[in-house]
Amino acid sequence: MEKGSTEKKRKIDIKLLFGLFLVLVAVVLLVLFLTQGETTVTGGFPNNEKSVSMTCGSTAIKYPFFIEDNPTRKVLEVKIVASGDRVDKIGLVYQLYFNSENAIKESRDRNHYEMNRLFGEDKLEADALGAMYSKMSDSFKFSLFAESEELDKTTAKYFMLDDTSDIKYSTLKKYYQTKGFTCTDFQ
Repeated sequence: MEKGSTEKKRKIDIKLLFGLFLVLVAVVLLVLFLTQGETTVTGGFPNNEKSVSMTCGSTAIKYPFFIEDNPTRKVLEVKIVASGDRVDKIGLVYQLYFNSENAIKESRDRNHYEMNRLFGEDKLEADALGAMYSKMSDSFKFSLFAESEELDKTTAKYFMLDDTSDIKYSTLKKYYQTKGFTCTDFQ
């Protein structure tokens, strides 16, 4: 009987060791899971940059690249988002109001053609800068958008920035104001 009892004890010892091994593996996996994604950093951080934005608008200024521009009313807006004084994004929206659906369609179609012709001359693809041409019930809405990395001498002119190479938040506000826009800051 000793032989059977020794064998039984050995089986119990192996099961006990295997169980302890599984518990140890589970604890290690739990620790790894809980510490995953944790980062330790030493040293100081610079101050957070503050996001700012502004809208510059006008109801009198004509978008210089449009050929069909005889609306009853128009609104031209440039929207800028910046981190500190560094411009992150810029958008332009030009909305032309007309008395008839035919006038809306004609303005949309002719100006769409003209913008793509100009983009082609500048070696840009059709509908570059996210150009959108939307027919609304009483108007035609044109919009452009660019991230700061997309702004260069060629693309900046489509945001009416052809006279400046200093594309900073504080500079652009003064620049658009001298062109006749009214600018409003949002903090």
